[in-house]
Amino acid sequence: MENRIQWSKFWQAESLLATSNSVEQLTRVLGQEYREALGLEVIKLLVFAENAEHFFSEAQEGEAMIQQTISLAPYQAELHYHSLGRDLTGGSVASIPLVHGGQPIGLLLMGHAEVWPDSDLTQAFLSRTGDIVVLCLSSLRGRRAFEDVLIRDPLTQLYNRRYFNDRINQELSKASRSDWSVCCIVFDIDFFKHVNDTFGYAAGDSLLFQVGQRAEDLLRSGELLARTGGEEFSVLLSDAPMKVGKVVAERIRRSVEKEPFELPEGESIQVTISCGVAQARKQVGYTKSAADDLIDRSAKALSDAKALGRNRVVAASL
Repeated sequence: MENRIQWSKFWQAESLLATSNSVEQLTRVLGQEYREALGLEVIKLLVFAENAEHFFSEAQEGEAMIQQTISLAPYQAELHYHSLGRDLTGGSVASIPLVHGGQPIGLLLMGHAEVWPDSDLTQAFLSRTGDIVVLCLSSLRGRRAFEDVLIRDPLTQLYNRRYFNDRINQELSKASRSDWSVCCIVFDIDFFKHVNDTFGYAAGDSLLFQVGQRAEDLLRSGELLARTGGEEFSVLLSDAPMKVGKVVAERIRRSVEKEPFELPEGESIQVTISCGVAQARKQVGYTKSAADDLIDRSAKALSDAKALGRNRVVAASL
């Protein structure tokens, strides 16, 4: 599914959803931007709302459809043609129930000419899309929560890369006025692919969530944690020199190494992490290039930690 998504167009579509102030506008964004970004044949939003572009004509029928989990199924004309209005024989349909406050409020249908892959990634992606639409439909009451969804990683509930990069630029701008230091830590789980290959992707997802929570529990006010890649996490430290960055990274490394993690099927697994630490260089000027430089040097330090044997903290040179 990832290969079908045009990510730049998808992020743009999400931003447009943030400004939707009616079901009609929301439907247009889904029917145009989302449809193109996801490579869909058709997408329909069915809601319990007056004056909507699409709505259930009978509440009982709608409630029966809505009380489902996310469904990925081959296209069946008798089930889908009336709602989709298009023949997708040979394709598949993703049905996403929209529930707010425990009550069904609608259904999002996505029809594709190909088969939707039934994977954890697909389920997480569809769940995220449904959550965003629900928050949009809850109008102004859900505006702040919607914005939070945009900056959170759906698996770990930590901040995502986009928010992390924005915050680096903000912190560097503050640092240029206050003459303080900014540090970045990048760490990832050693041999994470082996975990997925041995225990399955559900176990890998559980491990990512637990490592993120354990690291977050160790951070203090002003220390921001984000998931910035597959098994990669990043920490931003404001008003912190390199020595503080190394202390924080070592604290996280020891915590991960110290206690095993429990996986969904009852297995217990011990893992380690490798960490790279970098401090912003004032001579770069605390500009956009300074943010790129800080991220690049912390990532290079992480690569050095891997090359040196993993399960260690490596600091980048200034």
